[in-house]
Amino acid sequence: MLDALLRENLGRGSRLCGRVLILDELDRCSLQQTYELLRSLDYWLRAPLVFFVIVCDKEHLTRTLDEQSRLLDRPSDEALQKYVHHSITLPNLLADNDGLRQYVYGLLQRVDLSPAEHCLIMDNLSAPGADAEEIATLDPLFTWDPNRTPRSIKQVLNRLLAEMAEIVAEGGAAELKRRVIYFRWPTFHRDHIEPVLAHATSQIIAGQATEEPLADKQADWLAALILQS
Repeated sequence: MLDALLRENLGRGSRLCGRVLILDELDRCSLQQTYELLRSLDYWLRAPLVFFVIVCDKEHLTRTLDEQSRLLDRPSDEALQKYVHHSITLPNLLADNDGLRQYVYGLLQRVDLSPAEHCLIMDNLSAPGADAEEIATLDPLFTWDPNRTPRSIKQVLNRLLAEMAEIVAEGGAAELKRRVIYFRWPTFHRDHIEPVLAHATSQIIAGQATEEPLADKQADWLAALILQS
């Protein structure tokens, strides 16, 4: 659809004549920064054959112009039409848990992991189409809800991947379970897991380690995780 719009407005036969500038991730800017950028487009809107593609959550643009409409006494819908002449709504890539898992699996195909890291992730992440009744260790990090976006999924995955080498070195599956709780339920981790780890560490440093704190350190984090689900 975007290609058709560009050819309709710029086209000379099958050849595009003009300039198309893409403003991506505008919704990561503050409302004030967004408004200043939109205002700067006023100058370029007068230039022939120059078009801007704004890749942004429409709600962010509306909030930006709502804020300014209180000052300018002008409806935000009317102001939005000044900058947005055509709009295209992209399909939701993360419509449900299965779609989210397909997205995560696709991202994992493009990262460079050691065999041990790759095996640990795949053994602890439900595949697309897997039985919804069975919960793998990593599933709570990649559970669908209406507020999940591709960007937020990438942020979680990048954080996990950055620590995979350390997770493998520190105990593999048991350590992975602890990190999942740390990422997903930080308050629970702070109140119930960190004190156990601190106690075990202090005894090791003092040379008084016994089987009991070490057993605590290797506690079944998955059981705690399920209690918090």
